Amino acid sequence: SGNWASGTDTLSLSGVFDSTYKRYVFYFTDLYSSSDYKVYIQVERGGSYITSGYAFVNRGENSGGTDLSKLGNGIVYFHNPSNSSSYTQIGGITHGWLASDTMGLGHFAAVDPNAAACTGFRVLVSAGNVGANAPYALYGIIK
Repeated sequence: SGNWASGTDTLSLSGVFDSTYKRYVFYFTDLYSSSDYKVYIQVERGGSYITSGYAFVNRGENSGGTDLSKLGNGIVYFHNPSNSSSYTQIGGITHGWLASDTMGLGHFAAVDPNAAACTGFRVLVSAGNVGANAPYALYGIIK
C-alpha cells in the first residue's frame, strides 16, 4: 500500500504476485488527473508489461461524459496470476466524479490469453498526470 506519486501517469507494482496467494485485490481511491482520463491495467510477465492482446469487456454508465475528469476510485481482482499453466483473469469496478453533478460507474473483465505466470501489474491513466494523495492497497486472499 502507499500513495501514487504525484505528477506521474503510471503506478508500477512489479514482483507483487507469487504462489502465496491465489487471488489478489487492488484498491485505488481519489485518483485525480490533470486531464480527462481512462484507467488501464497491464500485467507483468517475464519482467515486461503486456501492452496488447488482452480479451476484454467493459460496460459503463454515466449521465455526462465518458472519461473521468475529477476523482476516480476502483477495485480490481486478479485471479490466479502466478500459475504458469493458467490464464490470469482480471475483473473489477470503477466509479468516479466526472463533472459537476455527474457520476460514472464502470465494470470490466479481461484475460491475458497466454498461459503464463504474471509477477505484477501497472496502472496507467490515459491522459495527464495524477495529483497528490491517491492512495492504493494490494491484498492477497488466502487460498
